[in-house]
This record gives sequence, C-alpha cells and structure tokens, in this order.
Amino acid sequence: MKKRERVSTSFVKGDPRINRKGAPKLSPIIKRIREIERHELTGKFSQLYNYNREKLKAVIDNPKSTMKEIIIASAIFTAAKSGEFSYIQPYIAYIFGLPKQPVEHSGEVNSKVEVNNKLNKLSISDLQKIAGMMKDDK
Repeated sequence: MKKRERVSTSFVKGDPRINRKGAPKLSPIIKRIREIERHELTGKFSQLYNYNREKLKAVIDNPKSTMKEIIIASAIFTAAKSGEFSYIQPYIAYIFGLPKQPVEHSGEVNSKVEVNNKLNKLSISDLQKIAGMMKDDK
C-alpha cells in the first residue's frame, strides 16, 4: 500500500489560491437592501424600546408579530426584566455603531507610515484653493 503524501493547506508566497483583489464588490441592489434593513431595524427598535413590559409581552405573544419584532421585543423585555442590558447591546451597536475604543500597547513602535495620494503632487496654491472651497461648503 502506498502512503499518501500530505498536502499543505497553508498559503505560501505566490500561491494561486490567494485572492489579491479582496472580497467581491457588492451590487447596488444588495447595498440598498442592507440600507433598507438597517433603517427598518432602527425604526422597529426605537418603537419597541418605548413600550412598557405589558406591551412588549403582547408583541412577543402575538401570533401576527413578525420574527424581527419578536426577537427585538424579547431582547428588550429580557433586558428590562433582568437589568442586564447586554441583551440589547448588539442591536444598539448595529444601529448606532460601536463607540470608539482606545488601543493600548506597551513597548516601542518601529514603523514608518507613507501616505501615497495625489494631494502631495498639488501645489500650495492649489491646496489653498481646495481648503477655501471646503470652508465655503460649511
């Protein structure tokens, strides 16, 4: 019996499986669906967040409630009942975004950052014109 040779699954330099172009671009339709979904979720969360416990319980027990309403109402109800708001934190983070968090590190940072953009090819007068146009927009 021949022994099978083990094939490495890790990437090596020049591996043809590496996707150099990154993730595929989303179609405008998918982007619009996500935008509508976020808007709808924001509205539903804001509406249910203002309900009292009895109204939330009625939404949860109503067979005509959508799954989205039931999930959000359950999370808000559980948070209100237990006092533990980690149940609704994912919704708040999705709707409003995560707060900025500082990054702490220890040790030295030995890196050089190069900014390669077209602005460094413009003259001082061109940059001043652009700055003036930006002030006019405000």
